[in-house]
Amino acid sequence: MEEFAQTGRLTDHLTHLPSFNKDEINVILKHIYDRRAETKDEYSLFITEDSYANNDFIISVYKDYGIVVEYVFPENTEGLWKMILIQNTRLASIFFDYFDNHIPVNKAMDKTQTDDFLKLLIGK
Repeated sequence: MEEFAQTGRLTDHLTHLPSFNKDEINVILKHIYDRRAETKDEYSLFITEDSYANNDFIISVYKDYGIVVEYVFPENTEGLWKMILIQNTRLASIFFDYFDNHIPVNKAMDKTQTDDFLKLLIGK
């Protein structure tokens, strides 16, 4: 999040896509903050307190469908991605349970810390 706020680039940013400018970054961060405050929105954001080195892949879990693993080649200047879709609801539910129950309690900032962190980034 800090890197995105400074550079305007996402960890999976396409090579040919320009970086977001300061105004766009601010709009995106405000949108994230506002969605967290909406009680009927099922959007969840967990910011881990400890950083982790994950520049090579992204995992997306779709609760009742499956898992998408995207492997990003950081040194590749052409923006070539490899991905795999594992359509398996049982496996997805295992991953979803881990993300839904373990990460918020054991790895992520609490709601107040997350809100304060987002406000800090928006203020910059």
